[in-house]
Amino acid sequence: MPSSTGSSPSKRPRRTCTSRDDKKPELSQKRSPSPHAPQRRNPVKAFWSTPQLIAGLMELLPSQALYRCSLVSQSISSLALDALWAADAKIINLLRILAPLVPRRSDSDTMNFSRTPRLTDWDRFYTYSARVRDIECTDSDLSGLSHDALLKFFTTIPPGNLPFPHLHTLRWSVQSELKMQFLNMFIHNGLNTFIVSSPLQSLCGVFDVVARFAPNLAQLKIRVDGDKTRVSASLLCDLVLALKDLNQLQVVEVPAVLLTPKISKFLSTKASLTVLWACEFRNSVKFSNKKNDQKNSTSREHFVSLLNLSLEIGSLLGESVNYLAAPLLVSLHVEIPQATQEDWDRCVHIVARNCFALRSLSVSLYDDLDDDIRQSHITLDGVKEILKLPSLEALEIDDNSVPGFDDQDMELLAPMCTKLLIFALCLFAHHPTTSKTPTFASLIPFAQHCPNMESLGYFIDGSIPPPSLLPGNTPLDLCSLEISPYTKVENTATVVAFLVELLSPDAKIDIDSRHCYKHCHGGGAFTIDELSPYQKKWEEVEQLFSALQPIREKLAKKDVGLISSASEVEL
Repeated sequence: MPSSTGSSPSKRPRRTCTSRDDKKPELSQKRSPSPHAPQRRNPVKAFWSTPQLIAGLMELLPSQALYRCSLVSQSISSLALDALWAADAKIINLLRILAPLVPRRSDSDTMNFSRTPRLTDWDRFYTYSARVRDIECTDSDLSGLSHDALLKFFTTIPPGNLPFPHLHTLRWSVQSELKMQFLNMFIHNGLNTFIVSSPLQSLCGVFDVVARFAPNLAQLKIRVDGDKTRVSASLLCDLVLALKDLNQLQVVEVPAVLLTPKISKFLSTKASLTVLWACEFRNSVKFSNKKNDQKNSTSREHFVSLLNLSLEIGSLLGESVNYLAAPLLVSLHVEIPQATQEDWDRCVHIVARNCFALRSLSVSLYDDLDDDIRQSHITLDGVKEILKLPSLEALEIDDNSVPGFDDQDMELLAPMCTKLLIFALCLFAHHPTTSKTPTFASLIPFAQHCPNMESLGYFIDGSIPPPSLLPGNTPLDLCSLEISPYTKVENTATVVAFLVELLSPDAKIDIDSRHCYKHCHGGGAFTIDELSPYQKKWEEVEQLFSALQPIREKLAKKDVGLISSASEVEL
């Protein structure tokens, strides 16, 4: 019907029909992700598809777990075997892979191959030997192998092949001169570290082999067993000739008897040499990286890259080479055997006059005299002279005899220790031969002058009651207060009460103290085996002090609140 208004009727829009097949392309186009959108990956799959991550995990697993991983899949097995054979490999276990080893009929204590190894045996052996990075070879490892077995092994090696092509570190502890002949089976151009432990008479020819077959050696460590006094001229000649060819050396460890003037001169010309240890112990303080403000070294200077030096006093005072002229030297350990007063004075003089970049110094004095009668050669003026070194951050002077310092002397030293992080003075001394010994009162000046000190320790007579601290006393903000178990102590409660007031809440008492130096072979520094009568009391002090940490923290907060309130009143 026409509208009453006479207008034309409105038209409804026409609907068009589309099939489902026509809509599919549109829907698929909407659902397709943008090519620039980040792809989500399963983190587990991502981990197991990244060889570098798997290899890092394998380095953390024990041997038994690595063996199980080697049975999983080809890719994981390869990485597990790399970690399993990389270190602590035994030569006799590797030779068993080459061919079965059986006892000899003529000598049941030695073994030989049950058959002559073939080329296919070599391929199987090489699958594992190529993974070895670190190997130790001792007399016990080679003593079970007959001479014939080692000869058969050599004849099995294909021309141009190396038994251990990726060997990084070789630890050679063989004393038999006959077994020394097989050293070259391990030496190759890529060897980085060679550590030899042997009597002097067995070292002849060793250095020549190392220099010829491993000219890129970075670390050479010579550790002499037995008599260290009889050195043949031929051995010294071999070492000199080897050092001429080993131009990439970075770390050298030699006994003092081998550090002749001629060898010292050759070492001083090595531009890459950063570490030289020529005595039993070495400085072990580690620092974070710090820009060296010293001038650039020139080719005319000695030891242009030397950073860490360890010497006996005789070598240090020698006239052939000035070791302390090294412009970048930051760590120094000096041993003074058969110590005399002259040795101490000369050591202080030469160190104070040369070591302006030195950051860590440790000096140990010892002799054969009975500690009950020997007087310490350490002097207050000598310690003051050393503390004037502008870059010094760690200092330990060690002597079994107590130096004749008292509270007033330590009060004079405290203002000179403002830059030190570590200070240890005759911490392990015992049987004092002097009536002058510091007490706990001597710690108070260090709290006032040494806000950055982390570790402090020296011989203290703890039997004298500590004084009462004044209100508002500055706490001694240490990480640890080193206490020798030989320190006298009587009233443990009084000592703990004093230390709770003196030390910061985060500080701890450490009676298991460590030296700033340790054995070059990796062990700790020597300690006195004599049992201290005060050991148990100091253990009680250590435990009680640790148990009171919550109370110490509350006291510290209370003191901060009082200080801030006092400041507001003044304002």
